[in-house]
Amino acid sequence: MATLRPPRSVSSRDSSDGSERLDGAGSWDALEWTKIEPVTRSVSHVNSDFLLEAERVIEEGHGVVLVNRDEAGTLFVTNFRLLFLSDGTRNIVPLGTIPLETIEKFNKMVVKNQSAARQIDRSPSRRLLQIIGM
Repeated sequence: MATLRPPRSVSSRDSSDGSERLDGAGSWDALEWTKIEPVTRSVSHVNSDFLLEAERVIEEGHGVVLVNRDEAGTLFVTNFRLLFLSDGTRNIVPLGTIPLETIEKFNKMVVKNQSAARQIDRSPSRRLLQIIGM
């Protein structure tokens, strides 16, 4: 009969496979947010005139719809900011114009769809995004 060994605790600095793990005992303050590495794959957007000098696109989401403007486009996450590029006008929509109520409304719609099967949890929705000092 084989003896089971307890799982080894791996800290974010002591990882043998190169990927970073967190042991759950820390707080959000313990995360090193500046360690994001740029994506090496090519980015599919054609017009990159909206990027700042040292700005790089890390991730992009296609088919994003701004609820308050009923406008479809692409959401870009860069190493500096979030950008929304409208599909219709190909202009950048400043995210400072998106009211938090819209984000909360979208969050409630997502939570409602996810919790349709489990009606037990009736906790209030949390904000997904706060834009300060635009």
